[in-house]
Amino acid sequence: MKVTAEVYLNELINRNLIQVVRMSVNARVVECRVHDLMRELAIRKAKEQNFFRTHDIEDPLSFSTSNSSLFSSKCRRQSIYSDMERYASVEHNTPYLRSLLFFNLGHEICRFSQLDFIGKCFKVLRVLDLEGVKVESLPSIVGTLIHLRYLGLRHTGLKLLPLSIGNLRSLQTLDVNNLKQVPNVIWKIQNMRYLYMEGQKYDIPLKIDTLENLQVLSGITFKQLIQNNSSKLTYCDPMPILEKLPKLISGVDKLSNLVEGQPIEMVKKNFGHAVEKDN
Repeated sequence: MKVTAEVYLNELINRNLIQVVRMSVNARVVECRVHDLMRELAIRKAKEQNFFRTHDIEDPLSFSTSNSSLFSSKCRRQSIYSDMERYASVEHNTPYLRSLLFFNLGHEICRFSQLDFIGKCFKVLRVLDLEGVKVESLPSIVGTLIHLRYLGLRHTGLKLLPLSIGNLRSLQTLDVNNLKQVPNVIWKIQNMRYLYMEGQKYDIPLKIDTLENLQVLSGITFKQLIQNNSSKLTYCDPMPILEKLPKLISGVDKLSNLVEGQPIEMVKKNFGHAVEKDN
């Protein structure tokens, strides 16, 4: 599925429907954008087909409870361009929401209690992207979102993850950065495929050798990885840095599925040179 998606993305790029912003060191698209006219067309078509809804603080109708079509129970995806407090305060009648994405919410810190509604109202949520939303902490109720497959927490200012995150057994992607430390419950999430954890303050040993479906591992230090039986990570592509240091980690030659260019933060600290990051 990942390969198919990349083929479609490149086809859209070749047709100039999508513009590339940034490429990785191995010539893969890391960041892209669309022209504003194309964006407006896509949004209009999505509304017509009830594919997703956008809610904008600059559009008063977006948060009008009298306009039921904007909060149709049939809508499965929502993108929010508003402050969290305002969105949390409206009545939500979309219990079958699958994707919830937040954008451009400003610099106000979102209180702990303002996130509770996500776990209470959207029980079958599969995609939750809070990137850029300033949060003081993540409520433990997030652990009840047992259908969640993607959790984006990058640039939130979050320092700790709740232990309940270990209950997210369907989670396939966790993207978070600048934590103080990672709770040692990640090993429970055995469907995990993409694990991004750059910028940790404390590199406490982390058990991950139960993640047999893991394909991308980014931001884990040698100290965290060294106590794992890495031969169990059979789906990972080899990283060049680990190929050069086979004696540091037992079974490292079997890390056959980790994407090239993924960083290990402690390389710079322990060996005196930087590895170019490919986020």
